[in-house]
Amino acid sequence: MSVLAEATSPICWEAPATARSVPIADFLPGLRQAVAAAPERADLKLHLAKALFHTDGMAEIVSRFGLAAADNGAAAEFLYYVGRAALLTGEYRLACTALERAAAQEFGRAFTYLAAALARLDRADEALQAALQGLRHSASVFDTLPVVARTLLDRGEAERLWVLCVELRERGAWGGWLPAVMASTAATLGREGELARLVDRSRWFSATELAVPGNFNQQLAAELLAHKSMSALPPTKATRGAGGRINQLQLAGGPLAKDLLARVRAAAEGYVRERQVFSEDPLIAQRPARVALNSWALTIRDDGHEAWHIHPFGWISGVYYVAVPQSQSGREARSGVIEFGLFPFSRSQRLPSPRWRVTPETGALLLFPSYYAHRTWPTGVTDPRVCVAFDIRPSEAPPDGPQ
Repeated sequence: MSVLAEATSPICWEAPATARSVPIADFLPGLRQAVAAAPERADLKLHLAKALFHTDGMAEIVSRFGLAAADNGAAAEFLYYVGRAALLTGEYRLACTALERAAAQEFGRAFTYLAAALARLDRADEALQAALQGLRHSASVFDTLPVVARTLLDRGEAERLWVLCVELRERGAWGGWLPAVMASTAATLGREGELARLVDRSRWFSATELAVPGNFNQQLAAELLAHKSMSALPPTKATRGAGGRINQLQLAGGPLAKDLLARVRAAAEGYVRERQVFSEDPLIAQRPARVALNSWALTIRDDGHEAWHIHPFGWISGVYYVAVPQSQSGREARSGVIEFGLFPFSRSQRLPSPRWRVTPETGALLLFPSYYAHRTWPTGVTDPRVCVAFDIRPSEAPPDGPQ
C-alpha cells in the first residue's frame, strides 16, 4: 500500500481508499438462502453471523444460532459473534456459554466479552479472572482492562490496579484503555503528578475554528442529511437517543465531506507538529508509524447524546461541528455541551477529576488524545446538530471499532 507522507509532514498517512465496498446488508438475503440450503456449512453460518452483527441484527443471530452455542464442534469465531449478540440483547447466560467455549479455544477477543457477561450475572470473581486471563493472552485486548478496572475499584483495590497498569506499560502496552485506566486510578490514589502528565488539557486539548468557505458548512450539512447511508444509531456505539449515523465517511462521503476530511488531515498535522517538542510523552514517543483516518457523521436531536466513552482504537480523535442549532431560551446551560474528564469506571469512585465543558459552535474543530474520556448532553431541540467525528488510528487497527 502506498503512503501519503511528505518530508515536512509529522504524520505518515496510509493512502485513503478510492473505492467503497458493497454494503454488507446487500449480501444478507443471499447468505440467508445459502445457510437454509446447506445448514451443515459452518463457513456459511459464520459469514451470516458476521454480516448480521455488522448490520445490527443481534436478535436474529440469537434466534437463529443460539442453540448452536452448545455445539462442541462450533468454531471459536462463530461462538464469539453469537456470544456478543447475546450480550447485547440481554441474554447473559447464553453469552457466557458461547464465549466460554470460544475462550476455551484461545480466541483472544472472547475473554473481554466473557468477563462482561459474567459481570452482568454478578459473578464478579469469575469476571475478574476472565479479564485477567485476557490480559495475559494479549496486552492489546482493548476492552478487557475496563472490566478489571471496574472490579478492582469497586473492591477498593486501586493500588493493585495501578501495579497491573504499570506492568502492562513495562511490557510495551500503550494506547487503548490503558492510559484512561491509569488516569482514573492515579486520581483515586492521589498521584497528582501522574494524573497531570496523563490529562494535561493545556498541552493536548485543542479547540480552533477550521477555515472553510462562507457557505461550506450549510452545504455540507445538506449533503450529509440527504446521504443514503444515514441510518439509525446502532446499539454498539456510545450515542444514545434520537439521531442518525453515516459510517466510514472517508469512503462513503460526498465531495464536500471529502473536502472537509482533507482539511482535518492538514489541521491534525499542525496539531502534531506543534507538539513534537514533547518528545518524551508517550503520545508522541509511541505514536504509530503509519495511520489512517476513520470518520463518521452524526446527527443528534432532542434527547440524543453521547455516554461517557473513549476511542480505544485511536491515537488522536476529534470532532468538527457542521451545524449547531440554537438552543431554546430557558434551557439549562449545559444543553448540548461536550464534557471531558476521567472515565467513571466504578460507581463508588469519587474522582477529583479535571473536567471541562465546551459549548459547540458551527465551524469548531476539537482535537484531543483518543483516551480522553468525553460525553455530550442532549440538545433538547428538534433541529439536528450535525457533526463529523474521526479517529487517527494505527493503520492496523480495525476500521470501524466501537466509539
